[in-house]
Amino acid sequence: HSVHGVIMATPIWVYSMLQAGRGAWSKYVFPFDIEAFALLGNTLYLRSGDVVSVVDDSATVDVGIDANGDPYNEIYSGTVQWPWLDMGMAGVTKMMESFDIVATCDVLPEISFGYDQLATGTFSTPYEIPADSLTGTMIPMPLSAPSIAPKITWASGDMTLYGLSMYVHDNRAGS
Repeated sequence: HSVHGVIMATPIWVYSMLQAGRGAWSKYVFPFDIEAFALLGNTLYLRSGDVVSVVDDSATVDVGIDANGDPYNEIYSGTVQWPWLDMGMAGVTKMMESFDIVATCDVLPEISFGYDQLATGTFSTPYEIPADSLTGTMIPMPLSAPSIAPKITWASGDMTLYGLSMYVHDNRAGS
């Protein structure tokens, strides 16, 4: 699809099985309009006009020709965002004190936290973090909210996220 001659990116949602009976959704955004796709064995083919592309899951850079015939060279970036987590009784304000992350990444990732579920685009200021904080101390992050949505982004390269732990306590009396 295009708007005034500019090709819009096509979002693709993929459900991946992680463990028996459990999985997760991933969103991929391609820099061209995808008209058709086919899976042959473990290889995914995408069609945009007269161009057929092959998806390489080890690639971190996309080089090709867009639907307008213009070359592009795009470094992949990524985002992992959790839904709004109540971490206790819904609607009760909790206090997050700190967090730990376990990941591998070619570049330092940034983390921010959504803290207002009524304004879903409201996040704390993103800041760079080490890909693995378990070898040091917890990363302090004082944040008070009824629900929290962590978001990790990285500018380029490959990243594998193994875990994120948030240290949160309920602000109710007696808890």
